Amino acid sequence: MARIALYLDPTMTTADGQFVPAIVTEGEPGYHTTTYRYGTDYDRAKAAVAEAKTQLGLTAADVTEIVASSMPPL
Repeated sequence: MARIALYLDPTMTTADGQFVPAIVTEGEPGYHTTTYRYGTDYDRAKAAVAEAKTQLGLTAADVTEIVASSMPPL
């Protein structure tokens, strides 16, 4: 079964500055948008995504692998 992870970077915001993470599925190209809004403070948004990662039982290395597997080869 493919793993999923939330991913967030500083550019992932709405027009009003709300941080919005993406859902990335291992081995699937691209990502899915979410309706989650984590406020306008990047550090707090990052902390919320980190908490979700922990709840999914993922490490930072796991998330990196999942995100990398969703990118097209160079």
